[in-house]
Amino acid sequence: MNPAKRFYGGGANSLRGFRQNLLGPTVLVIDSVSQCGNTALQACADALADTAANEFLQRPKGGNGLIEGSIELRYQLTRQWQLVGFVDWGDVYDDVTTLDGPSATPGAGVRFSSPIGPIRLDLGYNTQGPRLREVVAELEDGSLAQLEEPVVYDPAGYDDPSLFKEFFRRLRVHFAIGQAF
Repeated sequence: MNPAKRFYGGGANSLRGFRQNLLGPTVLVIDSVSQCGNTALQACADALADTAANEFLQRPKGGNGLIEGSIELRYQLTRQWQLVGFVDWGDVYDDVTTLDGPSATPGAGVRFSSPIGPIRLDLGYNTQGPRLREVVAELEDGSLAQLEEPVVYDPAGYDDPSLFKEFFRRLRVHFAIGQAF
């Protein structure tokens, strides 16, 4: 299906615990030359997923269904400044039969009332755990090859990090003008 006719989620105006459009189905991309060398592609992808998942290039596939919502509590500090707490929830689905429960991303932020609208800085926390993801390898000639087996992708806990390190890997910072929803 045409990518412009699919739904995408995640980012400053969606689930703020995700990067732009990376909520829902995604595909992981590896460069067979620079990342794998002479290693078999599937073995290379499995090794990256276990030890260096941050080296995958993640691309959104979009979906045919989208559900999302947000609850936001704003506290007025001064005439121009607000503190905000929020919980965003939702997911992007390939089809209605793949509904497996939405993701939730809590967070906090600040708002500054300006003449052009509220300027906001939000910090969202991604609570999503490991997921199976398809992998595509970019070959030396520039063509793409889809690997037979998906990998278990965990961008926050791939190398058994300390709790502190994993916590910071899950944070997403968003700077925008206007309210989130």
